[in-house]
Amino acid sequence: MSILRFAVSGIPRPAPRPRADGKGVHKSPDADEWMALVRLAALAELGLQGDVGPAGGSPIFLSTKLRRELPLFLGPVSLGLEFCRPKKGVMHGAAYPHEQVPDLDNLVKAVKDALGNWGHRGAIVWHDDGQVARYHRCGKSWVHPDNAGVWIEVRPARRRSVPVIPPAAPGATGFAGRRLPRTR
Repeated sequence: MSILRFAVSGIPRPAPRPRADGKGVHKSPDADEWMALVRLAALAELGLQGDVGPAGGSPIFLSTKLRRELPLFLGPVSLGLEFCRPKKGVMHGAAYPHEQVPDLDNLVKAVKDALGNWGHRGAIVWHDDGQVARYHRCGKSWVHPDNAGVWIEVRPARRRSVPVIPPAAPGATGFAGRRLPRTR
């Protein structure tokens, strides 16, 4: 498969930050529920929703058969994400930049963790989120509450040229006017 595209309906949740106290480590059940929805949507897009989980177990755990067939991408990938957070008063079809919490990087982390080997449940799209070499689209917007969710696109990362940063000229100044150290 060259490109995997799918949408997940619901309110996007950021990656959980485990909190520890004297009674143990606590995680957000809302974030775990969101990550499970992302996994199920990816499996449904791949046509594998009927073959997940041990008998009577959670559908977010992959069966042994699926663990041999997945993950889908083995090399570097490019990831596109558009998070749509609900807000009352936004018209259908309209989207406005979202500038409040949760932070975009925490929303991205939750999706990346869910599509990888989240909690040793079996990798779906990649083994490790370190395989994400590029983001070809990434954003968050306010939308009508009926349109809340995330659009996800994963494709192999293409090789491209990277601009070469020239070495500093003698006597050049760096950040805030400080002189750069001379190279030998």
